[in-house]
Amino acid sequence: MPTGTQKGLAPVKFKIDAAASRFTVQTFATGLLSAFGHNPTIAIRDYDAEIQFNSDTIDNGSVRVTVRTSVMEVVDEMKNDDRKKLDAFIAANGSGVADDVDGDPVFLAKNEFYLGYTRERAEGIAFSNVKDVKKKA
Repeated sequence: MPTGTQKGLAPVKFKIDAAASRFTVQTFATGLLSAFGHNPTIAIRDYDAEIQFNSDTIDNGSVRVTVRTSVMEVVDEMKNDDRKKLDAFIAANGSGVADDVDGDPVFLAKNEFYLGYTRERAEGIAFSNVKDVKKKA
């Protein structure tokens, strides 16, 4: 039986609008230490995608996706206990906490000593020196 292309039919192409779409990837920890692993959901914020197939069959169809990894984000929901710890930290350090361009809290330490002092006393709070910005300015 001839395919759509052999019959003279042009392949059908669809381009996915990334701005109007949601693209997430669920990952899973495997192997010997998987019980200690995390299974994050990652949001892909910047990508191009195209689907192509013949109108009479999808047998020879294709999906092409190009992902720019600089704007990926782990989007797992925060555990309730972790949320309580973060809320308590923000309440205790209100004037020293601001939201960054992504809406995430940033601790604004007066100096390196104060950062270390606060870090030692903030049980359950992880501090990071660098963060990839997710939104385009």
